[in-house]
Amino acid sequence: MAAAVCGRVDVASRDRVERMSPDTLRAYDLVLRAKFLTLNYTRSENAQAREFAERAATLDPKSAAACTHAAWCLFYEYMAKWTRDSGASLQRAFDYAQRAVLLDETDSFAHTLLGIVHLFRREFDQAHTEILAGVALNPNDFLARRYYGMFLAATGNAESGIAQIELGRRLNPFDTRWVPWDMGIVCFTARRYQEAITALKQARNPINEVHGWLAASYAQAGLLQEARSALEHFLRVAEQDMAVFPGRKLANWEPYWHGAFEYQDQADFDHLFDALRKAGLDD
Repeated sequence: MAAAVCGRVDVASRDRVERMSPDTLRAYDLVLRAKFLTLNYTRSENAQAREFAERAATLDPKSAAACTHAAWCLFYEYMAKWTRDSGASLQRAFDYAQRAVLLDETDSFAHTLLGIVHLFRREFDQAHTEILAGVALNPNDFLARRYYGMFLAATGNAESGIAQIELGRRLNPFDTRWVPWDMGIVCFTARRYQEAITALKQARNPINEVHGWLAASYAQAGLLQEARSALEHFLRVAEQDMAVFPGRKLANWEPYWHGAFEYQDQADFDHLFDALRKAGLDD
């Protein structure tokens, strides 16, 4: 039975490819290349991935995958502050994500990504609707589960968020870079600092933001020497990587942390900023 089903899937996939126009095939190839580049989460590779995805969306205006990936790259650009006008990047991510959902209402990741962009626009009700739509369309989508966990933590339910991210980990046990990052944020939000530290330290080839969360987690756990060391590492890399480096004043870093995680409740931001102050940022 399994062999018969696989055979039919292979035939259907081959027939679909054979019906593609040259532009559609080229767009499909560009999306695949963009996905590979995005996984590395570097400024230069994300810019190249965004260029590929946007070219794909132009070549194939009906490609939901191209629009979704363009939105993803622009969202990362916003998060990491790789551009001087990060607000414009978030708006363009929103436009592409909306377009992706209109093109394919059955795509779970398109709904999930639109929900995440709504979250960072502080449109929490719309975010909830879209993320739940993504989970409902594909309950086994590990990315949808991860992002649902992040939404729950951002909106005051970090304990349930931990359960969702753990489910995402079980659905894809090979993700050793992004799951520890997300789990660390949610555990920090839940005030489970040792678990946050353990998770963040498990991240393979971590992005720089991880070192910022690690500094905050160490600080709230009372490990101030480790917190200061992690913060200094974070600042050194950020100075080279960000379009505009905020320096050492905590107030100047607030927009960055709103881009890293958009809490609904100011008390959660105060908790994070208190940790970064303990780690060594100046008032």
